[in-house]
Amino acid sequence: MKFGFPNIHVKDLEESKKFYQDLIKLNVRNEIQVGENIRIAFMVDTEANVLELIEDKSKLNEINYNKSYKVSLLFKVDDINEEMERATKAGFKFDGPLITTPSGTKFFYVIDPNGVPIQITSL
Repeated sequence: MKFGFPNIHVKDLEESKKFYQDLIKLNVRNEIQVGENIRIAFMVDTEANVLELIEDKSKLNEINYNKSYKVSLLFKVDDINEEMERATKAGFKFDGPLITTPSGTKFFYVIDPNGVPIQITSL
């Protein structure tokens, strides 16, 4: 498993992109739409370090946004199904189902003992 990049769950993607562009001088590498309610922007610095901004307009997000966390960490794996099975057998707490983006990327969230969401993804 390899460390990927941090994620910030945001209320307004456009406002957040502007903040990170203006203050930190990050650039938008790309944006994706996942389903009807989720938009994701990948911001990069001059060394190609990534910050992922996630906006979810579904009612589920209203619940999730009120949780104590706004930041999650991403780890990349080769076999997402194997890792999901391993996490299930270990009894880890999941935060939602396995999700597949339009590009075919698959990911899921596990909550660490401190309540921090950990995104496991196959890129």
